[in-house]
Amino acid sequence: MQDRIDTILQHYNVTTVEDIRDQKSRADAYLASVEIEKLRINAEISNPEVIHQFNSGNFDMKFPVYRFLARQRWEKNDRLLLMDRLENMKVIPDTLPTLYPRVDMKLRFPGKTTHWIDPGRIMSTGVTAQAPEFSIQIFEDATKLYTIVIVDPDTPDLESDSYKTTLHYILADVRISGNEPLVDKAIARELVPYLPPHPEKNSGYHRYAVWVFEQPDGERLAVQQREGKDPVNVDSLLERERFDIRLFRSAHGLKAVGAHFWRNGYDSKTEGVREKFGLGPGNVYTHKRFQHYEDYRE
Repeated sequence: MQDRIDTILQHYNVTTVEDIRDQKSRADAYLASVEIEKLRINAEISNPEVIHQFNSGNFDMKFPVYRFLARQRWEKNDRLLLMDRLENMKVIPDTLPTLYPRVDMKLRFPGKTTHWIDPGRIMSTGVTAQAPEFSIQIFEDATKLYTIVIVDPDTPDLESDSYKTTLHYILADVRISGNEPLVDKAIARELVPYLPPHPEKNSGYHRYAVWVFEQPDGERLAVQQREGKDPVNVDSLLERERFDIRLFRSAHGLKAVGAHFWRNGYDSKTEGVREKFGLGPGNVYTHKRFQHYEDYRE
């Protein structure tokens, strides 16, 4: 195995895999780096010490074998749970039409929940009054930029006797590496401040969908006017009311790679949240909305 790795490194006249990846002008450089990573995984995958360190949680994601094992465990467990709830609760397709998850997205609320919450959990509006903390675990040796968007597709629309989507948060230029999954908001860019959930009485449970988008070419997100056949007004892209997440995604060339969601209903804390953040009184609906999906409670 080591002989094959040495041969590849000599072929590119480099000493490390990272040096190969830097040769972006060579079309076969990426494939060579992937081959080396596979060789290293195969050499360590059956090592009892590696298995012990992984099972005990004492491992470093900078090593290919641990990234491989972590991805394998995620795909067999948490990713299946996520997709089951996104589809059964109609987050897909009510927000975006589909998703093939490539990152493990987790969230929790500061000062209220010390553990990461499961997708679809019903939360108190008092708990969700502050913006959540995020973790985005990628399974490759890279550093990428992401955009996080939170929307509520269950806002009652009295004009159409239906529902509209409300934008609750956009955090762009989130820098994540395989070994540093926690989102550092201080070095990211908040395009739209967090709007605390405040469902109106008898409007049922609202789904707060959190989408993770990979930014193209590792570049900062440029929210700008788009001209041409389908011009887009930059101001309309960031409007909270009737937010079009599909248009926002396509206008910036974003790729959906992860998602999560929680739910809020009107509760004993909602009026306090409205008062604290100056959101005004809400409507009271006569009939409670019928829920078309199973009620996951924890």
